[in-house]
Amino acid sequence: MYISSSSLRNISYIIYNLFCKIISNSDNHDWRGETKE
Repeated sequence: MYISSSSLRNISYIIYNLFCKIISNSDNHDWRGETKE
């Protein structure tokens, strides 16, 4: 299966942003994304 370089960049960008979001929210949220009480 062939994946174009642009698609690969888009996928990497999405994963990178998702990873950063998880890290930035790690102080206030658990890994399920629910707010800790």
